[in-house]
Amino acid sequence: MLHDGANYRFYAFKLGSNTQFYQGAFNRANNTYQFGFDSIRELTLVGTPSGSDTGSCAMLHDNSAYRFYFQTR
Repeated sequence: MLHDGANYRFYAFKLGSNTQFYQGAFNRANNTYQFGFDSIRELTLVGTPSGSDTGSCAMLHDNSAYRFYFQTR
């Protein structure tokens, strides 16, 4: 989960996939987290190095860009 200056967002990989993940955000109007709310619903990760372990990952927003980090073996 992260806060990008506008919304609290969460991310989850699609079951069985190392490249597709979902995004959602907190909707203050109804006080719930919603899949795809004010977000790109499904994202695709491309260009990962061989040996990537996307099971251990994190997303960061540095007030200018989103950054995705994960471990490699």
